[in-house]
Amino acid sequence: MMTLALALLVLQPKMPDNVEAMKKVDWIVGAWTGAGEMEGMGKYTYDIAFERTLNANFLKVTQTVKTPESLLWHSTGYLGWDVVKKQFAWFQFGFDGTIGWTRTKDAGEDGVIVMEGQLTGGGPFSNFRTTFRRTDKDAIRNRIEFLGGDKPTLFSETDFKRADKAVEHKAEAPDAGHLKKLDWMVGTWVGEGEMQGFGKYTDEYVLAKTHGGNFIRNDYWMRVDGKVVWHDTGLIGWDVDKKKYVGVNFGMDGTIGWGQGGDGDEGVYTWEGETIGPSEKGKFRATIKRVDADTMSLTIERRDGDTWVAAYGGGQTKKRKK
Repeated sequence: MMTLALALLVLQPKMPDNVEAMKKVDWIVGAWTGAGEMEGMGKYTYDIAFERTLNANFLKVTQTVKTPESLLWHSTGYLGWDVVKKQFAWFQFGFDGTIGWTRTKDAGEDGVIVMEGQLTGGGPFSNFRTTFRRTDKDAIRNRIEFLGGDKPTLFSETDFKRADKAVEHKAEAPDAGHLKKLDWMVGTWVGEGEMQGFGKYTDEYVLAKTHGGNFIRNDYWMRVDGKVVWHDTGLIGWDVDKKKYVGVNFGMDGTIGWGQGGDGDEGVYTWEGETIGPSEKGKFRATIKRVDADTMSLTIERRDGDTWVAAYGGGQTKKRKK
């Protein structure tokens, strides 16, 4: 929702992207299945899949950890390249509403991904390290450690073998109710407009609850003469630590956008953040307002020094698709 102007670049002969940077993690693409045992938890299975998406600018990551008795963890996420910090960044969205951020310290070495970060909700995962290492052509090892003490504490170590295809898992968790104020946004919204130097366009937002209602997935398409010139996808969730909504979006050129806020009046969702990508970098503020049951307005602004100025054509109106 914060990258409309990037569609202009799609009409150019070659749109900048992050495909070349993402080639460094090609070795991990595919489906993997593993197993292990943890003290106090017993034996577990761990299935993880890395799938190229958004024109190979991201890896979509799906992971599931189970014991014979219960589901321990399930998440979807996206791993991409931060062109400013020259790091890989992985955003995770857990079935229970947990949000995770991890990053490499640099571009890393071939066959190894070391990322440090945190999950919302406190506990030992407030500061952790996850390491994926290629141990053979069709084998990898994952090691998860807790940080913050005198030395890292091992949580788990799992050996994986390449699988023919990803394992499908049903993962349900109770809806915590944090997104109830945003229920009015769920649905398909369409609009049209005209931008100087660009011409007329149509666009479409699809917002749908996912992960048992603990996230809202949003997909955006912009079309000119029926051709998709821009697409991004993302999720909106609730940060239980900051008591704020968090939105993260992933664009078809490798752009990552994230922001937080949305804790204002009923029917108004405002959040601030930044976009990092091969074509655009900067701070933004977006405001969605419910006009009536079938109409909403969207205003996007960008930071210019100490002030906010209109961006991407200014205010827009979207209608619910019946």
